[in-house]
Amino acid sequence: MTQFKHTPEEARTKWVEALRSGEYQQGKHQLRDGDGFCCLGVACDLFAKLEGIGEWDNGHFKIQHEREFGVLLTPVRTWLGLQSNTGDINPTKCLTSLNDRGYSFAELADVIEEKPGDLIA
Repeated sequence: MTQFKHTPEEARTKWVEALRSGEYQQGKHQLRDGDGFCCLGVACDLFAKLEGIGEWDNGHFKIQHEREFGVLLTPVRTWLGLQSNTGDINPTKCLTSLNDRGYSFAELADVIEEKPGDLIA
């Protein structure tokens, strides 16, 4: 099992802080599009900065030979302690859909802090 510098609880706290910081411009439908990030893209960016693993490649987040455009790679999901790569809350709602439906980063941070349904592993 991979050892990370931060526990899942610490990682989620840093993620919530980043979402509320105003440092990230919000985007939709993909992890990153130029300067715009979805909420999961912010998590990927933090993972690269804080754990020193991964990089951005044309809007895709890449770890070694794996790359993803719209959902979390498994190491990032594990780091955050999430059940799924889309941030599933229940069978019909996930963080990616809330982001794309217009929830602000502050509202998404509130959802993450509440640890609803099936979000946390």
